[in-house]
Amino acid sequence: MIPHEPGERIKTDRRDAHKLVGLLAAGLLTEVHTPTPEQEAIGDLCRARTSVKGDQKRIQHRLSKFLLRRGIRWTTGRKMWTRAHREWLRGRRLAHEADQITLDDHLLALEQVEGRLQRLDEQLAHGASQAPCAEPVGWLRCFRGIDTLTALSVVAEIHDWRRFPSPRALMAYLGMVPSESSSGGKFQRGGLTKAGNNRVRRLLIEAPWHYPTPTRCPP
Repeated sequence: MIPHEPGERIKTDRRDAHKLVGLLAAGLLTEVHTPTPEQEAIGDLCRARTSVKGDQKRIQHRLSKFLLRRGIRWTTGRKMWTRAHREWLRGRRLAHEADQITLDDHLLALEQVEGRLQRLDEQLAHGASQAPCAEPVGWLRCFRGIDTLTALSVVAEIHDWRRFPSPRALMAYLGMVPSESSSGGKFQRGGLTKAGNNRVRRLLIEAPWHYPTPTRCPP
């Protein structure tokens, strides 16, 4: 986010140094936080889990569309990908051998990606219980709609909450503030700017969706 003058064609170390000193003195530079190796490792683990979750969704879509093309529909229950739906999938026997091989391959791929997802969830749960993530994860879990995975992902992306002087600064960093195009006495505000970290923005938008869900106490 370093400002650039239009038509600037010369770039040297000396000119860059003079430019950075002038911008720093004028307060026109944005400070960047560098994560520690431990914070970066936890962040990469959370992103790996997100990627595997996306792989699971893609395999489910391929499998369901394949069955729809063969005229096979799940009508027994209301929800798909439950235990009953999985047993129903395993019991399908298609007329053509090639179709059966395709179905079995999709089911195998789904089982493999679910195994990867389970292992990553276990590692993330272990990381959330260890310092320095345990304390901030515990704080976030006090909010309804946020559990361990969401809390750990937010902590891994934010790194240090104290680097934001106010909640407004944090929301601006996440792009969760309205855009604005105003001039003179005319004020016009639009949708979210969507600037900054899109992973945390997605998690914080999805978390309130779970808020109306009633809390289930263990027996």
